[in-house]
Amino acid sequence: MLGELYSRCPDAEAFRHAVEALGGDFVLDAAEMIELGEAYFRRHPDTSCNRDRESVLAGYALVRLCVTERLIRRLSPAEREFYRGVFQNPGRVGVLSGRFSDDELQAGLAAVEAAMAEIRESIEGIPKGPVKERFIGGISHLCTVLYLIRLHLDKRTPGLDSGQSGGGKS
Repeated sequence: MLGELYSRCPDAEAFRHAVEALGGDFVLDAAEMIELGEAYFRRHPDTSCNRDRESVLAGYALVRLCVTERLIRRLSPAEREFYRGVFQNPGRVGVLSGRFSDDELQAGLAAVEAAMAEIRESIEGIPKGPVKERFIGGISHLCTVLYLIRLHLDKRTPGLDSGQSGGGKS
């Protein structure tokens, strides 16, 4: 589905709008990731001797978009906007998280971390190669931001010290 959608969209912005409109209501298992990766590589051919930095970064951005929407699909509209915002600008974790109580932030983070664990498991099912590399590279930033949110929450809630890292088990 996502691979076909990507092939139909004329550019990254159109694809972003189309994916966001789905509200995370799509499958993102290993087979779907491979299909999306293949569609991406038809548009941005990649060889080991001819790597274009911009194409690699565009691949990571494509992955982050799809994974983000899948991660936040069960959250409230305000929480979805929070996660989209901090994934784009991690420096705003403190400011943007102020909209939520500690319990709300904890519950949302637990849901996102659980969804990330599922995504990571699906990525493990992708054969070694450029598609898997794009997915691993694409989620690395998201995992770092989840870790930063966890650190921020631990500071806000003395004694919580969950010991969890972004993307880990909840």
